Amino acid sequence: MNLMRKTIEQLEGAVWREPAHGSHLAATCHQLRKKPINQFSVEDLRLMIGQDIGSEYLVPVAMEVLERDLLAEGDYYPGDLLKSLITLPKQYWETHSKQLRQARDVASRAFTRLEEAAQLDARPSNRDLMAAIEKFLNEPPL
Repeated sequence: MNLMRKTIEQLEGAVWREPAHGSHLAATCHQLRKKPINQFSVEDLRLMIGQDIGSEYLVPVAMEVLERDLLAEGDYYPGDLLKSLITLPKQYWETHSKQLRQARDVASRAFTRLEEAAQLDARPSNRDLMAAIEKFLNEPPL
């Protein structure tokens, strides 16, 4: 079966118990683990990658989205998917060097685009994203 038609639960071979606490984030992440990856929205990707849940399967999907739209937007601001991606823990990138190179390339192109548009659009979210990209790009290679 195509990996994209599977859920994170199926791919990881683990079913989580219902969340013990009633936070919206926990409940949403729990539900998204049961959703086929090919039905994920940009917001779904942003949320799950931001929590480092299913990253092994979702980062390649997010990279495809970002290759088409460097500043793909979930529910918050243009580039929020990229920010979730580049703020994954270092441990993820240590074992995914090819994806790290691709992420750095995408981040660099997004930074250039944001820099060019900075005079027209100085939203705090753009400044925050640019700072996160700079940090990601300036981290020593793994």
